[in-house]
Amino acid sequence: RPCEVTVGEIGSCSGLERCMGALGWVCDAPTPTLEVCDYIDNDCNGTVDDGFQVDGVYGDVEHCGACGRSCVGVLPNAVEACDAAGPEVPHCVVSECDPGYIQVNETQCFTLGSVLCLPCNEAADCATGHCIPLADASYCSVPCDGTAVPEGYECATVTGLGDFLVPVSGACGCSESTAGQTRPCFATNASGTCYGFETCHPEDGWVGCTAA
Repeated sequence: RPCEVTVGEIGSCSGLERCMGALGWVCDAPTPTLEVCDYIDNDCNGTVDDGFQVDGVYGDVEHCGACGRSCVGVLPNAVEACDAAGPEVPHCVVSECDPGYIQVNETQCFTLGSVLCLPCNEAADCATGHCIPLADASYCSVPCDGTAVPEGYECATVTGLGDFLVPVSGACGCSESTAGQTRPCFATNASGTCYGFETCHPEDGWVGCTAA
């Protein structure tokens, strides 16, 4: 005959109980427990993994796309989130970068010094959102508002634009004054884009891109 096992406010699970002779009626209904992400309806409310998925999509930061697929700690120098919007499979993205880092794409945070001085034609070319003219060409920079000044840079007024971080040398080209400095680089093909760093060697220019 039908039976139920109820635990406080957690819920009730249904089953069948059978006459087991001297043992009496024995109910086979599971005991309701608080919901966890395990593909089981633990609290017997009719919804599997209630609270961990919406419309069948797992978008929790600790269960991104599937139970147990955590985003925590997988993206360096960042606080992670799970992007479950759109047609793509839910995946880990940067929610915000750690102090001293700036977001350059949805999955990477670079140090401020490494995203300054990238060649640009317009603001859209820069992860920093600012393209400013310097002595030799236009390069990416950031406003000075309370921003820590990296070694080799200073806060200077750019005519008509305001105060920005610029190289002490006044130019971003690779020279003796910038020897050893690094900047982001990338390798792109039909499979996607990988990022790395290249280093300034005054005699050779920017070389040694580490992008896979």
